[in-house]
Amino acid sequence: MIVTVGMKPYLILGLAPLMVSCSLGGPPSEVERCEQEILAKLDNPESYVRGQNDSLPLGDRWQVGIEFSYVDGSGEQVDSAWQTCDFPIVDGNPDTSEFLKLESSLDSAENSVSD
Repeated sequence: MIVTVGMKPYLILGLAPLMVSCSLGGPPSEVERCEQEILAKLDNPESYVRGQNDSLPLGDRWQVGIEFSYVDGSGEQVDSAWQTCDFPIVDGNPDTSEFLKLESSLDSAENSVSD
């Protein structure tokens, strides 16, 4: 495929197979576990659409951040919701069997879980 940017043509080769192969594996287990927490809080879990997400070690914990949209209980579209999930690190990987901390745009401050 030839793409022009300004007046300069660029030949794009082989990007489609790379993009497809990256998306075939699905999200990492820690992202899936964090999504379970989101879905449990939604009145209309079938309306959930994941947006950007990150999963990274932060020294003493592993943090997942997910942006998402959904339809609330009154039928209104919410386009900019978020959830963070902190997990302990075991052998360099997130241990999704427990949460260290949860924060969400769906929760009030007093409903957050923390150690």
